[in-house]
Amino acid sequence: MRDVLRPTEDRLAKLMAKAAVAAATAMYMNVQTIADLGKHNAVEIYNEARVKAAAYLKERDDNE
Repeated sequence: MRDVLRPTEDRLAKLMAKAAVAAATAMYMNVQTIADLGKHNAVEIYNEARVKAAAYLKERDDNE
């Protein structure tokens, strides 16, 4: 059974790694954009957004 599931696990791991890289890229691009717009508190905005994102991920979906 392990040999059958291994390719699927590997594929999912690769997809998760790509998603993590894409998310990190988007995060840094957003912070840079905020800074370029003249906001001097880009790191503070980032930290607030991160707290809100963590709270969002902890929310229970109605479909679950």
